[in-house]
Amino acid sequence: YPLCALAVSTSASINAEYMGPRSRGPWGSIYVDKEFANLLKDMFTPEKIKEFQVERADSWIELFDNWEIAKLKVRNLDNELPVLVPYDMEEFLGGQDAISEICKMYKATKVSYSEDGLILDGAALKRLYGPVVSGITDQIYELLKDDEVKDSQHLLLAR
Repeated sequence: YPLCALAVSTSASINAEYMGPRSRGPWGSIYVDKEFANLLKDMFTPEKIKEFQVERADSWIELFDNWEIAKLKVRNLDNELPVLVPYDMEEFLGGQDAISEICKMYKATKVSYSEDGLILDGAALKRLYGPVVSGITDQIYELLKDDEVKDSQHLLLAR
């Protein structure tokens, strides 16, 4: 059976004696991380986020550790996802009330703030994951056009 291996950071096709062309594209979780960082820059300005990264690098790393934990909980892009914000970052950005106000003013996607951290709604998650999911589905469509694979009755997708 052909195997389309879609790891978090790679995509490749494998058949018993056939190795299809490997594609290296923007479908890994690092691209979701970049979109999360871009969301923060959109909300709090690139300058403010850069200042935070420089002045409080440990808290920036802690935020992304928390983001990594949150990503593991994503099962449906329509659900809300809380991302715990380190106290240091909360303080740097002016406290819970200031962050809540920024979230209310942010119109691109619905993001709110509570004691659970930043709450990303389905639209925000789709913004973060959309390009990655599109890249994966495009890769599968291309794979299914290949002569070695197109007549297959089964396709195993491995994570």
